[in-house]
Amino acid sequence: MTKEWRKEDKSMVPILAILTVVACMGIKSLAQRVRRIHAAEERKVRRSQWILTEEAFLKC
Repeated sequence: MTKEWRKEDKSMVPILAILTVVACMGIKSLAQRVRRIHAAEERKVRRSQWILTEEAFLKC
């Protein structure tokens, strides 16, 4: 039974590695999306505070 268990463990390693990589990629893309959203909200707030038109804001 111990040998069978070890064999199963070894076959799980590639699966766990793939899942870890996929999870990391998902977390990275989520973090990038949050950064983009945050930057967009910041621009929106700055625009409304200074009462700039969108064209004037983009020229700055």
